[in-house]
Amino acid sequence: MERVIGCGGGGIEWSLDGLKRIRTMGKKDKNKKKGLGKAKTLEKTAKKEAKRAKKAKEKSGEKDVEELLEEIIAAEMEQLAVDVSETEGPTPRVNFTMVSNPLKDSELIIFGGEKFDGTTTFFYADLYRFSLDKEAWTKYRSRNQPPPRSSHAATVHKSFMYIFGGEFSSPRQTQFYHYRDLWRLDTSDFTWTKLDVRGGPSPRSGHRMCVCKDKLYVFGGFFDTISDMKYLNDLYMIDLKLDELKWVKIEVTGNCPSPRSGYCWVSTGEAIILYGGYCKEKLKGAKPMSHKEKKRLAGVAGANQPMVDDGATSRGIVHSEIWKFDPESKRWEKLKRSGYGPSNRSGFGMVLYKNQLVTFGGVEDEETEESLRSTFYNDLFAYNIARKKWYPMTLRKKKQVKRRRRRAKHADAEAEPDPQDEVMEDVTEDADEDDDEGEDEDEETFEDENKPVGRFGSAIALVKNSKLVVYGGLYEKAEQEVTLDDIWTVDLGKLDEYQLVKALNQKHMEWNASDSGEESGSDNMAESGDGASDFAEEGDEDADESEDDEEAEEKKEQRKNRRSKLEKKLVTEDDAWTPRVGETLKVFFERTKLHWMQEVYEATETTGKENRRVAFQWARQRYDEIKPTLRELEELEEFFREEQEAEERHAKKEGDIRRQKNRR
Repeated sequence: MERVIGCGGGGIEWSLDGLKRIRTMGKKDKNKKKGLGKAKTLEKTAKKEAKRAKKAKEKSGEKDVEELLEEIIAAEMEQLAVDVSETEGPTPRVNFTMVSNPLKDSELIIFGGEKFDGTTTFFYADLYRFSLDKEAWTKYRSRNQPPPRSSHAATVHKSFMYIFGGEFSSPRQTQFYHYRDLWRLDTSDFTWTKLDVRGGPSPRSGHRMCVCKDKLYVFGGFFDTISDMKYLNDLYMIDLKLDELKWVKIEVTGNCPSPRSGYCWVSTGEAIILYGGYCKEKLKGAKPMSHKEKKRLAGVAGANQPMVDDGATSRGIVHSEIWKFDPESKRWEKLKRSGYGPSNRSGFGMVLYKNQLVTFGGVEDEETEESLRSTFYNDLFAYNIARKKWYPMTLRKKKQVKRRRRRAKHADAEAEPDPQDEVMEDVTEDADEDDDEGEDEDEETFEDENKPVGRFGSAIALVKNSKLVVYGGLYEKAEQEVTLDDIWTVDLGKLDEYQLVKALNQKHMEWNASDSGEESGSDNMAESGDGASDFAEEGDEDADESEDDEEAEEKKEQRKNRRSKLEKKLVTEDDAWTPRVGETLKVFFERTKLHWMQEVYEATETTGKENRRVAFQWARQRYDEIKPTLRELEELEEFFREEQEAEERHAKKEGDIRRQKNRR
């Protein structure tokens, strides 16, 4: 209850409690005003500080920190931004990498590479995606991407593609640089990330990389210092399951592959298989090497070989052994090889298909005193890992029904042809096309094969489980390097025919011949296709009459040495599957058919007509492979035969002259 303490004018009553409230309200207003004043003071102070900071910033030339931060974020976003464009596809190149898109098996991802036009070498940092279904190219550009390079290594894991190492050079290849960086491409948005992983492999080219059990492995390669080249056989690993990636050098025990580059290797899921490779060993008496020799001798894994004479000849060694690495035991095992496999060659490609190593193409070089003979291949071979056996993968040729005239009265009496006769019919079909013209039933003839030209350094990949893709590569004609950009596919399950996806682009095949190339253009001899093209002669067959005796004798000695070398080559081959001089394909197959049929059965377990059909195809491939050697040997034999006949005629003529003199 309030106490009334008095009345004011106008009849207003005052109470003690009410007076207290009035006084309290007055105090609150005063405090509020005091607070407002303080806030105004702070605001004025802040404005003064801002003006002072602004003047100081303008005086120092620095940007506002918030503005600076915004610019940094914008720059980072611009750096990570990916420019996507539709394009006609890459220009011709070699030593690039090609993998199947881990997120879409009908697409390929291509990165990097180089091209030599006769005088200048160009390096690329392009990233492309190619859709086999749409036959369309997409190009991706980003400021944050690997610099130009070739002869690097690439592999995929989950949704990422990894690349490591590679090389770059000045346009005239007087200076070289080798990379040791590791990059990761996210194939979901095609953004690059440079991975800062320390303690890894030294800079290198010509190495290979694969993933096995979530671990990334890098082996071998080479490092070029212009005056010297070092081949490597070290092995490094990264566990991709770890949050913090790190390189680990694997110290292996027991035997292991020798230092090399340009080999092929694939992961089976449980182990890693390595095949082939190339290295050089020094000998005395060096000669400068051309760009083309460097390319091939590095196994088309890297272009760099010494360009200067360092006082030692480098002898090339082409490896043909097969090794298996077990990630669990960290041990290498050298696998046995049997059957009919590829010749010693470099620059081939390899994929894994149903526990088999499938190889395509490559080049086989044979050096003589005056020339480099090259055979370019477009064949397919398979190595059965479980059986440790090679066999050729020949195409089941597309058949064309060709109707012939019929003799109706013999129609019902026509007997079913023997399967072996049908196989032998294929051998003689071209020569005796009309022998059975009167037969009552339809006869089958084969169309000419439509397939890639022989090449080395092509990129190959497996898509849709069984479709092999062959892209690009190199073919040499005299001193000219033809850089290819065609794309072919073949179904390894059907082996019926090659499909041309992209034809050669002729406008990108210019060649600027250098002086040295023009001078030595006749020193290189090449075969193309399946190795069955003509050889050129080593100099003139018939010496000009103006040649002196010494030069003629030198040429004769060279031919003798060449003949001896070819004869030794044939002797070292297994006679059970090697054609003899003067032997036709029909005679060769008749002599060796049991051997081929047994080889086919052991490799494929096929029997009957199919066994004989494949046996003939294998024999024909072998015959075509050896035919150039046989042809050259026959030509040399013919030369010596004619020379001997000429000497005999000359001796007889001199004898007749002497006898005539004696009778005078």
